[in-house]
Amino acid sequence: MAERRIIRAVAVIACALLSACSTIHFSHELSSSRQPAPPLPVKWHDTTIDGMIEISPPVNLYRECKGKPWSKVTVEYSFSNGLVTALVGGTLASVAPVFDWVSLYSPWSVETRCSQPLEP
Repeated sequence: MAERRIIRAVAVIACALLSACSTIHFSHELSSSRQPAPPLPVKWHDTTIDGMIEISPPVNLYRECKGKPWSKVTVEYSFSNGLVTALVGGTLASVAPVFDWVSLYSPWSVETRCSQPLEP
């Protein structure tokens, strides 16, 4: 029985370490008088039913950048997003096994970079 738990733990750790993350970068060319600003805090964008339905609204770049042009947006499915998805899915699957086949919660990380005027 203990061997089985060890094998299961090793399998779970191996799957977590070998799982792939996904990153998408959107870039916006800036005029010669502007440069990228430091990134804003990362926000999570929430989806359900294997990512087919969005729970949270899209990031409003105009509001995030306070009316200034945006420079870069990075949308990423990171290890922490996958961990939360697995924890929620595992909890729900323990209640109803049908949830093994559908992910009811999948967050994505969104990092926004705005622009700022070039310093003379």
